[in-house]
Amino acid sequence: MHTEQNKIFQRNIKPDKGSRDSLIYTLGIESTAHTFGVGISENDKIIANERDTLKPTSGGIIPREAAMHHFKLAPEIIKRALDKSGLKLKDIDLFAFSQGPGIIPALKVGAQVSTFLSNKYKKKLIGVNHCIAHLEIARLYTKLKDPVMLYVSGGNTQIITYYNGTYIVFGETQDIGIGNLIDKIGRRMDIPFPDGTKIEETCHEEQKLHSNALQHRRYGCKYIWHRDICITIDMPPKCGRH
Repeated sequence: MHTEQNKIFQRNIKPDKGSRDSLIYTLGIESTAHTFGVGISENDKIIANERDTLKPTSGGIIPREAAMHHFKLAPEIIKRALDKSGLKLKDIDLFAFSQGPGIIPALKVGAQVSTFLSNKYKKKLIGVNHCIAHLEIARLYTKLKDPVMLYVSGGNTQIITYYNGTYIVFGETQDIGIGNLIDKIGRRMDIPFPDGTKIEETCHEEQKLHSNALQHRRYGCKYIWHRDICITIDMPPKCGRH
């Protein structure tokens, strides 16, 4: 987590209350992976949140396909969000987009669309760190000031704290993120996308095969056992190397 990225969230917009001029409308675009989403907020109130998700027929996300999906659906998703909010693009005060980390071709679509809109309507533009956005949403809704958070999202599995305007990573997975692990298992077992729900249901139905405790390190944990996980789902031993 870079300090420069953290500073984005330290820019507190505190308008005067009571007038139309006090309202700040922000349109944010999310395009880090398989979903293209558009959210519109009125100050800190979400008034629109529209999205469409690419669902691979088999295997994982192909970057080029994700980018094409986002490019084709961007106008429609933006229109849906504007219709729901009752606003027009000229009413937006600030445009924001997911700057990364994520799938590069998919990220580029969100960046290009938001940059175009920002330039056309001569409004401010902010690139947002994908990981910090998840954490900031949690802080916003819980009202916690300096929380210690377990962050699990896709390729990230980390224990993070927020202190004095800065995010500090206490520890993180040393081999693979839990989200990526679930996706890999789902693809190998031919579970339709999204596979997380089905895997969770199966875990409750089946008898636990292993009871190994987590292999703790000083600043991280290992969540996958090379030999055990391969035997469990009948895969060649080389599958567990990451």
